Amino acid sequence: MKNLKKNIHLTLRKTEEREYPAVTDISVEVWKHAYKGIIDDAFLNSISSEARLKGRIKWLAEPNKYSFIALYKDKIIGFCDFGISRHLEYGKGEIYAIYVLPEHHGKGAGAMLLKHAMHILEQKELTPYIVIALEKNITANSFYEKMGFHFIDTITANIGNTTYPENVYRRSDI
Repeated sequence: MKNLKKNIHLTLRKTEEREYPAVTDISVEVWKHAYKGIIDDAFLNSISSEARLKGRIKWLAEPNKYSFIALYKDKIIGFCDFGISRHLEYGKGEIYAIYVLPEHHGKGAGAMLLKHAMHILEQKELTPYIVIALEKNITANSFYEKMGFHFIDTITANIGNTTYPENVYRRSDI
């Protein structure tokens, strides 16, 4: 498959089914790193790649769901999932997840993934589009604001047995 974007050793391309386990492993690792001190430790310790992989396979089989990976020297270091919004009252499209391994933070992979997702959402006419981040995830909130998203609301998410506030951000300046 042809590579979509390239930045020295950083490449983006559509996730292939054979890569779902590696992407799921990244999701679990990043959750345990990024949400430590934000989400209940018991819940974080309970998440596993095996359980999440089943959900990922089912989720990506649905129409209008997209997943792209970032590779550094041919190793998957992050991914972005996006598609039709789960909250149509806020926007037509949604970036569901951007996860980059901690050792690759600040090197451009997240921004490249986000820009590519926004480009595809625009092509699919899924604008405006949104992204949702846990309110206490200051790093993610700052990243989305830096990337031109604007805070529009706070909603809640049930994770494990706890309810957490989340910030909804929208991009509609296209």
